[in-house]
This record gives sequence, C-alpha cells and structure tokens, in this order.
Amino acid sequence: MATHTTSTEQTSQASTHPFHLGSLWNTYWDRIWMLIGVSEVSGFQGEYDVEIVCMETGVHACATYTASEWHDWFTRIA
Repeated sequence: MATHTTSTEQTSQASTHPFHLGSLWNTYWDRIWMLIGVSEVSGFQGEYDVEIVCMETGVHACATYTASEWHDWFTRIA
C-alpha cells in the first residue's frame, strides 16, 4: 500500500469514486467498516488502495479496489 494517504475529497476525482475518509460502510456479511485510508495506485488509473477497520472487532484490512468493485462489496451507511 502506498505510504502517502490523502482524503480524496480534496482531489479532482472526489466525485468519481466513493472513497471518503471516515465514512461507514456495511457489507453483505453484516459488518460495519470505517474507511481510514485511501490512495491512488501509482500506474493503475482508477484503482485505489484502501484501509478499513471493522467497527465491531477492530480488525484492520487493506485492499485494492476500483469504484465499481467497492460498490459490489460495500454499501455506505454514514
């Protein structure tokens, strides 16, 4: 995962993808996750490294998603 993490709400691409730091997301396995980190993947347009934390368990996870993949797995709740 890239070492430079920024809030994409401050970039020109903010309206083209769902990644907003501090937002809460529900998953099909009924866990709530908070998005705590996001950065664009260098050399791969439209892909983002994200860091999330499970609100119930405190488990941290890092993964790479496109906006459409993110919407396949997560539903924004706050």
